[in-house]
Amino acid sequence: MTPSRRQFVASIAAIPFLPDIAAGQPRSPARIADPVLDQIVTDLQNLSNEFETQPRTRKITLRALESTLSVAAAHIAVNYDAAVQVSLSRRQGRVGREAVIDDVVTRSHESRHDVSHEAVDAEMKRLEQRGLSGCFRDMQETVKRIRLQAPDQIQAAAFPASQWDYCSDLNWQIEMTECAMGIVCGIAILEPTPGGEAICGALTLVLGILMTARWWFC
Repeated sequence: MTPSRRQFVASIAAIPFLPDIAAGQPRSPARIADPVLDQIVTDLQNLSNEFETQPRTRKITLRALESTLSVAAAHIAVNYDAAVQVSLSRRQGRVGREAVIDDVVTRSHESRHDVSHEAVDAEMKRLEQRGLSGCFRDMQETVKRIRLQAPDQIQAAAFPASQWDYCSDLNWQIEMTECAMGIVCGIAILEPTPGGEAICGALTLVLGILMTARWWFC
């Protein structure tokens, strides 16, 4: 069943992992000064707000989102992929792979994200093989396809979601982003990782935009 918009907003708001939520909250020892990453998160927040509140310019916002995700992928590839992979490997060494997957599934379900053990395992393999930057590149490609192929809202409402091929890709990308978010946000807490909190926030914001895109275009 497709959740209502109210349920969707609640599910995003329920995610407890956004960085520095409380004013003056001490940062973790792994939080490093990175103005580029901070600006990426700020840009994603602004784009999320624009996509939500300015229906007439959604395609323009998607183009800007593509560019931001491209910058994020390049920056993460150079500065954070190795650290995230090391933290994930270290966590598996401590508790075992199945325990890591169970924890991600449990945390995701508590935040109203219905991910499966199989999907989390698949996303972990992707992170191990392609790095977190690969996840951002996949999100960029999905956003590009929506921008190029999605109809306007009136056309979308006139046909079933199955009419649009990109919707199945979007659904898959949403599931993988939910899994990546659960993994990265989890290890940011349990295995403090340089940039982990900010990247967790970035994934959360992109997930919100993707879910809004599904609401409007599928």
